[in-house]
Amino acid sequence: MIHDSSIRHCIVIVLVALTCMLSGCCPTTSLHPLSDPDNPKFDERLSGAWLLSDDNGRTYLHIGKGEGRYTEIRFVEHRSDGSLDTGAFIAFPSFIDGECFLNITSAVQTEESFDGYIFVMYGFIDSDRLTLTIWDEQAIENAIRNGLLKGEITDQRNGGQGRESKVKVQCVRITDDSQSLERFVTSYGIKKIFNNHLGTFERIGGKDARRKRVQPETADQRR
Repeated sequence: MIHDSSIRHCIVIVLVALTCMLSGCCPTTSLHPLSDPDNPKFDERLSGAWLLSDDNGRTYLHIGKGEGRYTEIRFVEHRSDGSLDTGAFIAFPSFIDGECFLNITSAVQTEESFDGYIFVMYGFIDSDRLTLTIWDEQAIENAIRNGLLKGEITDQRNGGQGRESKVKVQCVRITDDSQSLERFVTSYGIKKIFNNHLGTFERIGGKDARRKRVQPETADQRR
């Protein structure tokens, strides 16, 4: 369980996962998404502005429909010391066994610099409360080491902005294809992998217009 004081740090790691490598962290990523990226769907329930507020500051997520029906995410963190952190991302949802996931990648990458996806499980308490849950990085690393997933585990030294650090950082990347990833998630156990709850975001705009439940665009008839 993540303590409240660590929630915002984890959100930054997830939503700025690719760009935060410049500051010395090395989050777990996947070379492939959980489902076909060439036929993206948009989950209308995500559309809007969302807020997570605590003693450390305020975190805003602005989510909308982007080009090609991809999901655009704008992230703004107002820290308690007055500083800001921002990020721009593109994503699309995947639906596995009745659960919803976002395949998130940086919006500023080129095809040559693509560095992978981060997976986030999401859900709704009601139409105006959004929950986000991230994966257990240690579980992913163990699965690769035990041959349950194909992947790469490498050591890097990165102090940020090109400065070498004395601290060795292990970088984990899943290389398995999308079908193998889905099989792994279902066989290993979704809740065993995605067990780090980031927090509950409150909708801050257009509440009255969103009261009616909107179903996501998914072929999964169980949803």
